[in-house]
Amino acid sequence: MNNLMRVCIALFCLLFLPVFAQAQMSHPEQVEDVAFSADGKLLASISATELKIWDVESGALVSTFSPGGGRVQFIGATSDVLIQIGRVVQRVSAKGELIRTYEKSSASTPAITPDASAFVITEPMGRSIDLISISLETGEIIERKQLLPVLQAKSADFHLAFTRDGSSLYAINSGELRIFTGGELVKKFLVDEKDLVNALVIGKTNYAYATKYFNGNVALGGDPAKANSEYETSGIHQYFDVALNPLDESIMAVASYTDILLYGTKKGKPRKAKTGKEYNRCIAYSPDGKFIAVGMGLTREQKTKESAVKLFSADKLKLVKVFLPPKE
Repeated sequence: MNNLMRVCIALFCLLFLPVFAQAQMSHPEQVEDVAFSADGKLLASISATELKIWDVESGALVSTFSPGGGRVQFIGATSDVLIQIGRVVQRVSAKGELIRTYEKSSASTPAITPDASAFVITEPMGRSIDLISISLETGEIIERKQLLPVLQAKSADFHLAFTRDGSSLYAINSGELRIFTGGELVKKFLVDEKDLVNALVIGKTNYAYATKYFNGNVALGGDPAKANSEYETSGIHQYFDVALNPLDESIMAVASYTDILLYGTKKGKPRKAKTGKEYNRCIAYSPDGKFIAVGMGLTREQKTKESAVKLFSADKLKLVKVFLPPKE
């Protein structure tokens, strides 16, 4: 082999092999959401065009369902997931089979009740924003009631989440956090003047939220009245998603740019780990608190249109595996 050929091979490897290495990724576009099953054995990831279910232990692809959407949640202790495609809500099995398309469209993120019997959405109706409870099994409307007058909300797009015992519903809209108990508004707080809240998580004792874009905020606490002043952290980061550690709710994981950030209720700099060149779009803790899954998007430097789902150890923030479909 002459020197010219060696130089050509070296240039080929330098220029093209990184692209080929990137081409085998988890999804054909940025990942919008990730979620673990209740037993921690399955991981769901969703992009705009497809939903994928993965086996956590082996990393194998279990199923693929199209189209995808923006949100995914496992339904209670089952292996079924609830996905949101635009305003359409669907139930899909772990085998990738469509079980039901629900007739009511939703501008809000559906919140599944703790007993996994129903989910709630919001809908504008005349002069009010209504809260609609829908049976997961039959798709029938169980209850419709006024959440608040329509003039008190800039839109019907809410981030909804139940407390673990189901006694209260948290709803963020227009930068305001409202807490409803027994269908009645009991507390209201201004959490973000810019109306950019894009993640809300409720645990047993604490809750967390994040605001996106530049100079975003994250908050963690048990008392919404104090969370802004005591637990808020500002910076030049973009915060795309948050997750509470199920074993210690004084710790939250945050998806931010190309980092995982771990914040606690005490002030101070977060622990962080670089996840790669892609943006972290979504994040979730495994039920046993041992792992953190992140779904990634694209950076401007990337030439491919694909993106990854990665698993990290929660204690050391070390990469455990990348979930990859089988090679064709």
